[in-house]
Amino acid sequence: MTGKLTVPASVTEIGERAFQSCAKLTGVSGCYGVTKYGQYIFNINGTRLTGDYPDLSRVTSFGNGVFQFCKMMTGEVTLCPTLTAIPNRLFYRNSITKLRIPPSVTSIGELSLRDCQKLKALFVPGPATVSSGEQSTATVNAKELLYGSLVLKTVLFGQNTKGSNLTLGSMLTSVKGCTVFAPRSGWNGLVTGGTNNPIVYYGPGEELDLTVDAEYRRLTAVPTTANALSNVLAHAAIFKDEFDLDTRIAVTNSLSSAVTVSAEDLQNVTFVTYVTFTANTQAQLDATLAALPSAMPIVIDATGATETINVPEGRNVAVLVPGGGKYGPTRKGLVIVVK
Repeated sequence: MTGKLTVPASVTEIGERAFQSCAKLTGVSGCYGVTKYGQYIFNINGTRLTGDYPDLSRVTSFGNGVFQFCKMMTGEVTLCPTLTAIPNRLFYRNSITKLRIPPSVTSIGELSLRDCQKLKALFVPGPATVSSGEQSTATVNAKELLYGSLVLKTVLFGQNTKGSNLTLGSMLTSVKGCTVFAPRSGWNGLVTGGTNNPIVYYGPGEELDLTVDAEYRRLTAVPTTANALSNVLAHAAIFKDEFDLDTRIAVTNSLSSAVTVSAEDLQNVTFVTYVTFTANTQAQLDATLAALPSAMPIVIDATGATETINVPEGRNVAVLVPGGGKYGPTRKGLVIVVK
């Protein structure tokens, strides 16, 4: 077989190692009716294929290693919303840039994303348990799941992700500067690849709590420390660009220190409030708070403040103030100093 192959729409399944010996095959298109791929379909010859890969959004079943060594497979991969398993070596050594695992997926196979050197972001929103192929021990070692993903910056595990008895081992070996967000519950013992790749545990009682709503494409963050708020602000653009998630920050009265951010950072987030008010003087702030229920979370825009403004203790208030602006020592709530 020479050149490119167009698979008729009438074909619903492609069998094991179908194109493995097709040394001159350069591309495969069509496959619109295919819902099942056997294992190692392209294998070594995948290195010859162009970026014209078939649409995978209807495929409900993959065998092991379907796209391994397909180095010309680029861009974002959209998987079927009812897919239940990512098999071993599915995307091993190809060039995809981002991947959102459907919430329906319950297992992710060993080495399935190893050496994806252009992968920037991974989002696992659902109840996925990372597996290790044929191992059947209680504690699964997903060693080298993301080994060699040299430009990976963000991994987000949704709060419904099952992590009991899970050890990710050297998941991020050879990776530097990747931040992993993972729920604390059930993830004890999670190893991210050393100090080069920080993990942000979240959940009730942590410095950051997150709610990831994959259906409505939004992430709601409740930071209780300056560090947690900084992490959210730093990743908000990535959540949007790579995961298509809008970041919302819930106002809390637990954060008592100011955080300096840029105006650009604030463009990537939305404060969870009923209403936003402007207050440039203490009298304006006091009048606003007196007129509102004490439990109502609000945002006060004080970027035009002409005098020192103090936020009363116990009020759920986020205050935006200008760099070098005026705000008092009582800072119950988020105080964000805008550069």
